[in-house]
Amino acid sequence: QIKLLGNPESDYLGYALADGAGKCSTALGLAASNGHLRTVQLLIAREASLDPPSGCTSGILSRKDLRPAVRIALERAYGRRITENQRLGERALKLGLAGTSKVQDPRRQVPQAPDAFEQDLFTAIDSGDIERVRFLLTNRPEFIQLDSVAKFVSDDFGTGYRSAVDYALLGRKKPIASALMNAGMVPSIDLLHHAINNRKQESMNTVAAFLIENGVDMNAPFQGLTALMRAAHAGDHDLISLMLSHGADPTVTTKAGRSAAEFAALGGDKGLHELLVVRAEAQKYSNIMLGFSWFDNFEKVRSRAKRCRYMGSRYVVCTIKTTAWLQDVESLEAQFDRQADNRLVAIEIKSKPIKDGSANGDEPRRRFEQVLRSIKSRLPKDHIGVATRQTPAGVSFWEGLQPEVKAGEYQAYWSDNDKRRPIFVYLKLQGSGKKEGRYKIVIGNPFRIG
Repeated sequence: QIKLLGNPESDYLGYALADGAGKCSTALGLAASNGHLRTVQLLIAREASLDPPSGCTSGILSRKDLRPAVRIALERAYGRRITENQRLGERALKLGLAGTSKVQDPRRQVPQAPDAFEQDLFTAIDSGDIERVRFLLTNRPEFIQLDSVAKFVSDDFGTGYRSAVDYALLGRKKPIASALMNAGMVPSIDLLHHAINNRKQESMNTVAAFLIENGVDMNAPFQGLTALMRAAHAGDHDLISLMLSHGADPTVTTKAGRSAAEFAALGGDKGLHELLVVRAEAQKYSNIMLGFSWFDNFEKVRSRAKRCRYMGSRYVVCTIKTTAWLQDVESLEAQFDRQADNRLVAIEIKSKPIKDGSANGDEPRRRFEQVLRSIKSRLPKDHIGVATRQTPAGVSFWEGLQPEVKAGEYQAYWSDNDKRRPIFVYLKLQGSGKKEGRYKIVIGNPFRIG
């Protein structure tokens, strides 16, 4: 029999309880093992300990044969006591009593029952007890899957089950969220998208940045969009820069074929549109860009310049000390836009004079085809150009291609496809006299010049 001291109704409860636990048995444990719910409730009300006796390792909740009603009563009591201990701990910290017996030991027994484990973990998250969180994660029962640990809540994010790591982030507990992620928990993709949609709230902007910096999958679609597409449509330059620096892929497209760059264009942000097109396609065009980038400015290129001149009030044109991939180049010039932070906007290649006094222009026509093929080989295979070949009539070949004569035309053009590509290319033969002329190639940034 179990004697309940201080019970005004009865000094004894008339239950005969089996005792097979030896020194590790307690009154509460015996009552629970025998399925006596009323006795369990009375003992809990009188603060009977839920922890195992000294020298014992298994607590009451670790037993597998408890009646469901008894287990629920024990788990609820355990949760209430954790909450109360946390409150005492916070009060002790305020009173300078941390480290005394009034503060709950973070290394206390880990609950074995899934519900009790979840309650303990979420209580530790609420109170910011990172040591308890780490201890729970390190010593959790093997059968508990971290991705299944969740809590039903209603908050700014909505109503439903919230994973522990999402719960910690929304509660502004970043160190705890880091500990949970290090243990293998993965934040939900929809949390990142929710944070982007609500980025004007400081807390949500912080959540978005944390997720990006800590390896959340930014390329996984949610409701058909990647995080980069969502931020591009919103026009958020800071988030876009952060995502790109942490591996967001600007080449990913929706099922309808739209990229993040197109969402930036839909949002009306020309700067982001350019940034994303160039970042998505730049690698494909490295063979033709002669080592330059559209993000280069005058200061970066100045050391390679032989001489520079102003072209009107807006542009600076510099002759560059570099070798083009063509052997007969006379000059290479880079053009910078003074109204766009001196950004590089075009590259122009001019050949040495090509002499030919014939009417058919065999040599310049042959060279035109060679250069055209050379340009084509340096562009992506799906970047298709168009060429015009009109031999002058009644005059020599080069004379007919002089700007003031215009009796013929030899040129090729690779479009930027309405700014879906980061460059356009223009090749042209142009006469400078009756018996000589040259070819000229312009590689341009379609976002800056026509």
